[in-house]
Amino acid sequence: MRNEFSKKAEEIMRAILLNDAQADFEEIFDYLEGVQLGLGRRLYAEILHAMDRIEMFPRSYAKVY
Repeated sequence: MRNEFSKKAEEIMRAILLNDAQADFEEIFDYLEGVQLGLGRRLYAEILHAMDRIEMFPRSYAKVY
């Protein structure tokens, strides 16, 4: 049974990109846009979708410290 604390913690869970991951993303975004216009934006949309799923179902993913 979940306690009130864990319920509230899940309600405020946010997925973030660490600095290194953000830098990697920006680099690959620019590369993909150079290969094909819109390709980087498609990757961006997929990453946002994945982060939304992590936020909605945080217990389904491993914690990284």
